[in-house]
Amino acid sequence: MEALIQITTNAQGASVVSARELHAFLSVKSKFADWFKNRVDKYELVEGQDYVRVSKILDTLGGAQESVDYALTLDCAKELAMVQNNQQGKRARLYFIEAEKQLRQVATTPSLPSATEQLLIQLVQQQTQVSQQQAAISQHQQEQLTQLRADVAALMNGQSKHRRRSSGYPPPSVPALFGTPRQPPYNHPRQLRGAITQIVEQYSVRVNCDTSETYRYLYRQMMPTYGIDVYHLHKQAGQSYLEAIEQYGLLEKLYSIAYATLARLDF
Repeated sequence: MEALIQITTNAQGASVVSARELHAFLSVKSKFADWFKNRVDKYELVEGQDYVRVSKILDTLGGAQESVDYALTLDCAKELAMVQNNQQGKRARLYFIEAEKQLRQVATTPSLPSATEQLLIQLVQQQTQVSQQQAAISQHQQEQLTQLRADVAALMNGQSKHRRRSSGYPPPSVPALFGTPRQPPYNHPRQLRGAITQIVEQYSVRVNCDTSETYRYLYRQMMPTYGIDVYHLHKQAGQSYLEAIEQYGLLEKLYSIAYATLARLDF
């Protein structure tokens, strides 16, 4: 059925129609306020029984203005459509009658079979479990972020519990630098990789060393700083160590080392 005029439900669950919408649909020539007052007086409509006054404040160029409407019962809407005595009124009345039939049919439709109800309950339970899992993941990510901050601070203070003397500083061609620690500015792996690549390339150009040597230094620092042996990560054929680090979700840790040891170039 084509929706000629919107039918909504009020707070009591009854179907109602906007008097303004009905007025517009009926193509009434008189103003809405005059038309409605005339219909109330002529057909003795009762407020609270046939209609309820509804008002809202609208922001206009001239300031705040009150807009008044009336929520009509379906019976009242049918009567106003009929007494309009034109083609639009006839269409509106038939539309309201058909809408009432459909509403009665919905009201008398048998309840869902128990099997369907059980399925719906299971779906709700599954959705609840998913929400709980998402909350747990969010908490785990926050814990990882807290640990990452602590690790970076330890790296800057030279107090990392995993630090090994043999690999505490870059090779001779990569001078040791220490910048201000900060959290990765990106969450997306592609952005993190781009930030790491930019730090490595800028540093390598500045100190005149090969980028591969700088990467090797960063990979070696993963062990004393985080206890992660990059060279023992499982790699697929043709996969780089940087891609393997991304696959294992370790880009944030590598970025922290790169920023803390290589990012400051004002020497």
